[in-house]
Amino acid sequence: MCIAFPSSALLAGEIKGTVTDEQGTGLTGVRICLSLPGAAPEDCSKTRFTNKRGRYSFNGLNAAESY
Repeated sequence: MCIAFPSSALLAGEIKGTVTDEQGTGLTGVRICLSLPGAAPEDCSKTRFTNKRGRYSFNGLNAAESY
């Protein structure tokens, strides 16, 4: 499994990416947890699930926050 998102996404108030298998096929329904630094792994501030192409996005984020 591979999770990719550009580092510049934090500056734009957005984090997005794609979850794929070893062959590069997008994985559907994978839960993505966005957490604040120091939070326990299960403490998600936002949650998304990948679409049928393995894509996800978190929009409208505070660009000054770290996740």
